[in-house]
Parts: sequence; C-alpha cells; structure tokens
Amino acid sequence: MKAPYEHMDRSCVLAGSLNPGIIQPAWLSAHNVVAQEGLEWDLEIAIGAPTPVFRDQHLRWECLHNRLSVTAIDGVSNPGEAVAATFRILLHTPVSAVGNNLSFILHDEAAKRSLADALGCGVEDRLAKFDLPPSASSSTFKVGANEALLNLKLERSDQGVDMVSFNFHRACPAVIVANDSTETPAVAAASMWAQDEIKAREIMDKLLGGSS
Repeated sequence: MKAPYEHMDRSCVLAGSLNPGIIQPAWLSAHNVVAQEGLEWDLEIAIGAPTPVFRDQHLRWECLHNRLSVTAIDGVSNPGEAVAATFRILLHTPVSAVGNNLSFILHDEAAKRSLADALGCGVEDRLAKFDLPPSASSSTFKVGANEALLNLKLERSDQGVDMVSFNFHRACPAVIVANDSTETPAVAAASMWAQDEIKAREIMDKLLGGSS
C-alpha cells in the first residue's frame, strides 16, 4: 500500500568554519565526491546572494562560510553520504554540528486527522495541551533518537497535521584526528543519514497506526 505521505525535504546541513572557494563543482568532481557518470552541473546565481548554489542531477549544494547544505533533489539520493565524503577529505575543517533532515507532507485528509488523533486529542485540544493558541501553525518536540537530539516539528491546519519535519541534530566536539584516520565526529554524524531516514519513517508509521 502506498504511504499516505511523501518527501518534501531530504537534506544534510553541516555548521562550521568553511571555505566556499573549495567546495565547488570542480573540486567535488576531482575528488569523486559525486557520481561522475553523466555528470552535469547547473548554477543558481541570485542577486545579493553571498555564493552561488550549484547542483547536479541528484544533489543541490549551498556552501556559506558557516554552513554547508546538501539537499537530495531526485528523491532517492543520500545527502549525508555526500557530506561525509567531503569531510573525509577536509577532515581538519572545524565543525560544530551536523543536522540530518527529512520532511514529509501528508496528502490525504484521513492521514492528516489520523496523525492528530495519534497524539491523543484533536487539533484544537492538542494545541491547548501545549499552551498554544488555535492560530498557531506549528509545534516542535525534542526527544532522543539514534543517539541524536531529534527536533520533531508538526505543521498543522484545521484539517489536522499537514507536514512532519525531522531534524536529527548531533554536536561535533573538537578532536585531534589521527594521521591514518578519516573518521571524525562530523563524518560519523553525516553517515547516520540513512539510519535517520529509517527512524523517521518508523516514527511516521507508528504515529499513523501502521497505515503505510
């Protein structure tokens, strides 16, 4: 049976002290960070933007001095894998945190209401339970999952819950990297992306009563 929800966001965001001049299409291609077969790059240049955004057929890259965001645009690629591959090479880059992100939009009214009911009450009662006014459009819950801080955000309307967003946040303490190692806390955190996707889907299915 088709799941009553679909992806809206699949991304990995790394916070740290970065050099946008390095993380560019030519560098990514030269170091085989991205798949080479049929590779074509497109640039998105916006007036006033600090750096250009670039993408291939699978991933969209945006690198600022304090953040790298890699987003899957094909619905199947693993953005965390690309971030991990990048920082296995740039392993001495100061990194403070990595966030693995997934958002799901619910596309039928029954699922929207089912998710609201799964939280133990109707939308209006649930808002009151968390001291939120009926006009509030979202609420965020923080729990532990996959050895990360999971920020679970619910976007809602009168019909129920419209979208659920998962942010698996992992802090990356400064470490001294051994000469023969390419595994840093940042690489380990980004490498958890696939497991975080599995966990997010498990939570969605449990909230929906296993209907997917």
